[in-house]
Amino acid sequence: PCAKWNTTAITIAGNGIQGNTPTQLSYPQGIFIHDKTKRLFVSDSFNNRIQTFPLDRSTTTGTTVIPRILQGFKIYLDDDDDDDFPTIYIAMNGASRVEKWIKGATHGIIIGDTCLDCTGVWLDKEKNVYMTERKRNRILKWSPVTNLTTIAAGETDQSGPRPDHLKEPEGIFVDKTTNDLYIADLVNHRIQKWPKDAKEGVTVAGSSDGDPGADAK
Repeated sequence: PCAKWNTTAITIAGNGIQGNTPTQLSYPQGIFIHDKTKRLFVSDSFNNRIQTFPLDRSTTTGTTVIPRILQGFKIYLDDDDDDDFPTIYIAMNGASRVEKWIKGATHGIIIGDTCLDCTGVWLDKEKNVYMTERKRNRILKWSPVTNLTTIAAGETDQSGPRPDHLKEPEGIFVDKTTNDLYIADLVNHRIQKWPKDAKEGVTVAGSSDGDPGADAK
C-alpha cells in the first residue's frame, strides 16, 4: 500500500511572521534532520544564521549554532565523527562558496573553488562535496583526496533542455549506494538523474524537453 501524508501540518520552526527573534525565521532556504539528536537544522537565509529546533516540539524557540554567515542556502549534515554535533556544510549563496563548519568553530573552512550563486550542497560516501553553481548551470565536485574541483554535471555557461545541459539548477542529492546524482533542474522544470561519470542526465520527473506544466509526461 502507498503511504499517506497527514493533511494537517505541524509547525516545527518559525511562527509564520518574518523576523529575527529565536522563534522566527526569514526566508529559510535549507533544512536537514540530525537523527542522532532528533533536531531540525534550518538555514535561516535572510537572518544569516543556522538555527536548530527539537523535532518533538518541546520548544519552538530556535538555537543559533552558526551566526553571521552570508546568506546560506542548502545545508548538509555529516555526523560520522561526532554524536552530539555534526559537521555542517553550507552553500553560501551570498559568498559564492561552500563552507565547512566543525564543532566549536568560529569560522568556516572554504571548500573547493568559487561556486557562483551557490544554491546546493551534498556529500557522497567518499566525502566528495557536490556544489550547485546555479549561475554557471553546472554541478561541481570537490575531492578531499586531491583538493581539486571538477564538473560533475552540466556544461559550463551553457543552458537548455538538452540531456547534457542544466538551467539554473538548485537542490541536489547523491545516492550513497549508487553514487547517482539527482538534480532539481529549476528552470527546465524537471528532476535529472546523473549517473556517476555520465556525460548527460536522465529525466526522472517533469518534462524532458524543459516545458512547464501540471501534468506528467
